[in-house]
Amino acid sequence: MARDGVQLLSIPAIESIHVAAGDFSSPQSRDAQLREEVMGQLLSGSQVVISDALVDRRIDQMIDQFKTRLTENGVSFEQYLHESRKDEALMRHQLRQMAFESIKKEAVLLHVAETAGIRVLAEDVDQAIGPLAGMWGLSPKAALERLDKEGRTPALVQAILFEKVTDLLMRTATGG
Repeated sequence: MARDGVQLLSIPAIESIHVAAGDFSSPQSRDAQLREEVMGQLLSGSQVVISDALVDRRIDQMIDQFKTRLTENGVSFEQYLHESRKDEALMRHQLRQMAFESIKKEAVLLHVAETAGIRVLAEDVDQAIGPLAGMWGLSPKAALERLDKEGRTPALVQAILFEKVTDLLMRTATGG
């Protein structure tokens, strides 16, 4: 399957992913470690070819987001590079593997969602927007309008989708 600079060569069947419950200090620790193990098995068993152009675009996005965070904290990107004794080329090189892995994870999770017929419903978005609305002191409708205006609704929908896929993987891998 090829899509927008990504070619999925192989992905393990979700039924082949299994994790054993072990000793954990807390239920939250257990859940986080099991999720990490499940995702690790899925991704390590997946073979994906990603175009250099797509990786470069992701690196551009990562750097732009980083520049925004720096600016919000009163630091210029140039100041950061100077103080960290880096140049942008070195930073891009250091981000390359992270960008590749991020794209791979997205492609694999989207494939699993398609294969399993997982969709994000309006109710899912409504449920996810509630905590954001409360945090921002807005009504859920106003919070969704804010996300739309900022162009962040697709990222929220993708995050919900990936959470639903991860939940499916966890149920399958743990027999729950």
